[in-house]
Amino acid sequence: MSLTLPSYQNEYGQGTLGASYASPRFNADRSILNAWGKSSWGPKLNGALSPYYNDDVRAYSAQPDNVRDFFRDAFRAINSISLELLFL
Repeated sequence: MSLTLPSYQNEYGQGTLGASYASPRFNADRSILNAWGKSSWGPKLNGALSPYYNDDVRAYSAQPDNVRDFFRDAFRAINSISLELLFL
């Protein structure tokens, strides 16, 4: 049985108001304007090196197959061995 996954946009990354969460924008009172969330209103995914959540620097690029890879077909194998000892 084959299921069809929905289409996802891969042009803009996670963020708000065109800023990623690694580069916060502030209100006039210095409170953070773009708090963590699950919006896809961040900057364009252009492959530029950007800070990652764990302080690594990685390319800011789309991962178009990450959902498909998560739900990939599984492989299952069952191996067995049988031994019989015969006394005469």
